[in-house]
Amino acid sequence: PGERGSMPLTGEEEESMQGFMAPPGHSGFLAKKLFETGGKIQWGAIAHIEPQGGGPTGGHTHPEDHLFLVIHGTATICLAGEEVQVGENQAFFVEGGTLHSIWNRTGESITVVKISTTGERAVTL
Repeated sequence: PGERGSMPLTGEEEESMQGFMAPPGHSGFLAKKLFETGGKIQWGAIAHIEPQGGGPTGGHTHPEDHLFLVIHGTATICLAGEEVQVGENQAFFVEGGTLHSIWNRTGESITVVKISTTGERAVTL
């Protein structure tokens, strides 16, 4: 099992840290690549989504890719009939042209950072 300083990680914490590594020359620092080089960041935003809030209703498509980073809570990403739960400190990539929307199906507000890119392909998280 992993450790957090001198304290062992819980099973949930250990699962959320999967794929993280210490870059060369770093100490007490873990990182996980979110996307590869080659694309261009178009814009980014931080969203606070209230319980049962989200959108757009029915979903939408556009050419840009989205990288959603959940900072607090659990977001539900809807993709053409499929729902994916994305927990705190996790990320999810939506390829441009994919019908999608994002919702908060929980009882507490959530915080999500969205980065829109072109020509980018994410690493599977």
